[in-house]
Amino acid sequence: MPMAAAVTLLLARWLPIRFEYHENDLGIVSVATVNRYPVVQETFWLAFGLVVGALAAWVIARELARYRIVGRDAIVLELLSISSLLGLLLLPGLLADAMVIGCCLSVFVFAKRLELEDGAAALPEVAEVPVRRLWVNLIWSASVVVIALVLTRGLWLHLWNVMHSVPDEKIVVDNFKFLGETGQHLAWANALRHGWFQGRDVFCLYGPLYDLGLVGFWALVGKSIAGWNLYWSLTRVLGWTALFALGGALVRNRIALLLLPFLLPWIELRVGWALFAACFLFRWLVTNRRSWLIPAGALTGISLLYSQEYGTAIALATLVGFAIRRDGRAALVYGGAALVTMAPLLIYYGANDALLPMLNDVAQYPAYLIAGYGKLLFPNIVSSLPIELRDLSTRSSETLRLAYAVPLVCLGGLLLLLPVTGFDLRHPLRSVRELADGLSKDPVRMMMFLVALFGMIAFRSAMGRASLHRTHASLPAVALLLCFALDRTMTVFREQPRIASWRLITLAVLFGFGGFWQTAAPISDSWRSVRFGEQTFRRGHRPQGDQHVMRVTRWIQLNTQSNEPVLFLPNDGAYYYLTDRPNPIRFVMGHQIVGHAHRAEVLADLTARPPRIVVWDDHALRVDDLSDELVFGREILAFFEDHYDVVKQIGQVKIYQHRTLTDPSLIADW
Repeated sequence: MPMAAAVTLLLARWLPIRFEYHENDLGIVSVATVNRYPVVQETFWLAFGLVVGALAAWVIARELARYRIVGRDAIVLELLSISSLLGLLLLPGLLADAMVIGCCLSVFVFAKRLELEDGAAALPEVAEVPVRRLWVNLIWSASVVVIALVLTRGLWLHLWNVMHSVPDEKIVVDNFKFLGETGQHLAWANALRHGWFQGRDVFCLYGPLYDLGLVGFWALVGKSIAGWNLYWSLTRVLGWTALFALGGALVRNRIALLLLPFLLPWIELRVGWALFAACFLFRWLVTNRRSWLIPAGALTGISLLYSQEYGTAIALATLVGFAIRRDGRAALVYGGAALVTMAPLLIYYGANDALLPMLNDVAQYPAYLIAGYGKLLFPNIVSSLPIELRDLSTRSSETLRLAYAVPLVCLGGLLLLLPVTGFDLRHPLRSVRELADGLSKDPVRMMMFLVALFGMIAFRSAMGRASLHRTHASLPAVALLLCFALDRTMTVFREQPRIASWRLITLAVLFGFGGFWQTAAPISDSWRSVRFGEQTFRRGHRPQGDQHVMRVTRWIQLNTQSNEPVLFLPNDGAYYYLTDRPNPIRFVMGHQIVGHAHRAEVLADLTARPPRIVVWDDHALRVDDLSDELVFGREILAFFEDHYDVVKQIGQVKIYQHRTLTDPSLIADW
């Protein structure tokens, strides 16, 4: 695999391919469009990397499968393979090319000195499914919950705030994380409580269940910012629980799963629903009882409605599993369970004329991402070579290395679990059938294959917005694959200590050079979490809030009616919740106004029913430093200039009033 990666990267350097930028017809604005970045090149290079990498791995594996390679010989060949990749990444220009070519030639020269293997390469033995006693599973389950609670930073603080009914004004913060990222969910959930619908009345970003879940949680603990913070923390607890649950079902030595917190800094329930579904899918693979597909399909349906990106990824990966097993009835049970689970919400939205608008938002948003919305320039590894060792600890280097380590590990998992040596180009159909049958008979290997496929599909989200945060979101599948590799290495330690020790070294190199060591600090985070929680419950907590945010909130509450729409721009969605005022447009965040169609919709709404008050925060974060004119368009900004004047300024927040609209009683109830 390292040699195949080196060969693929070397060919990418040599190919004289250049891509031209083409304006998109949708009016999408992002860092990519401002820099005239050709988005299509990422899809090309991903396809190139997957196809050429898989082909190179197959050629190398088929050639080496002719020889008897064991013990020290395997270590020598793997060392040469790893050296080819590290040389290409760390050495300059021609020296790197010479290193790759020299190592590749050395591999085959060394292999020819070995004895020829008798017969064709054997397929891997079927792995035994771990069978454990009930008390062991109970102890493991309790341990998982404790680990998940400890790893979730801020959980105890949020729990204390809810238990002591800390008021919202003591929790507000004047920054983008609260006013924008948290604020959008507060605004959406508050609108849902008032009878509004996603898609029809407010923009639907991740899927309706994400914020409907918050509405339900508020019904239990009371509507508050503290309630949102606790809800958000509990989704991370459930995400960790799902990850450990699936990993615990697949590995023989659960001690290997202690590596998980070192591989990813956090995990959300957006991925967790898909992993819970995978747990029941694995039970079907083990027992072949289709009844297990009912909860698997139901959880997939929830995942699709909670976060369409990861729900789609697990659904597609599962369909591949049905195709491998050639079980159409299983697919029908799985799909039927998903539809039954989704039906109540879909019927409810349909009865309120909100189904098609909601589905339109849910379907279009990923499509907009592919077209370039919110697009950051994907780190170019070719132009970044050689990688300087002194830069390994920097954030930019971490982003670069993880961006390539994630798909590389997923591809490696797919090829190793398949395995590629069993494919014969002279008999392609028969080879595919034999490989599929081999997977079908091995539930553990089959499940890990689907996990790798899920990770590869989910990585598309990280490509859509190449930020470190999005890359971290795609790490759960990679973390499971690496823990599975560690587990399998530990199982052969007694029989082959030398090769097992070497494999542990190679995993450590991947962990370090791939950037995984920079993603999380679970020991220090857990210690701070426990200590801060203990201090909070022993001494109490006295948050101060932010007076500036509350001054803006109180001015709006005193100078507008409770049913009067107020527009907050550019990215201060929390004010819709704090003031409890309706939004005159569907978008609570300015940067969610994606293209021409959305801008035309906003301008039409403002023209037809202009709000009396518009609040503009000059201090608010402009996402990716994109100017207001690029995001909103000149026509919308001109509308404000032509019809509004400043009547109040609080810090850097300017409050505008319509020049002719002075009677708030004309506004209908929301």
